[in-house]
Amino acid sequence: MTEQEIKKIDEWIDSIITTQKTMPGVDGYILKHILQEETGIYLTLPEFEKMMIERGAIRTQSGTFRVACPRIRLKVKKGDYLL
Repeated sequence: MTEQEIKKIDEWIDSIITTQKTMPGVDGYILKHILQEETGIYLTLPEFEKMMIERGAIRTQSGTFRVACPRIRLKVKKGDYLL
């Protein structure tokens, strides 16, 4: 992975994560696919989850990640990424 790709992923993750414990979680697999759609960068699920955690993402007890970004929440709510 190039430095430019890492920077792009960092910016994407920073734009979606939240420390608010009241926000519902979103499955990492769904987030990984949205990242790929929006940036064109492919990561495996373990790579993606590791980067999320390293960058301060909060994981719920069920293994999902807390996300406050309205753009992401709307995509998930519309059902575009229900698996």
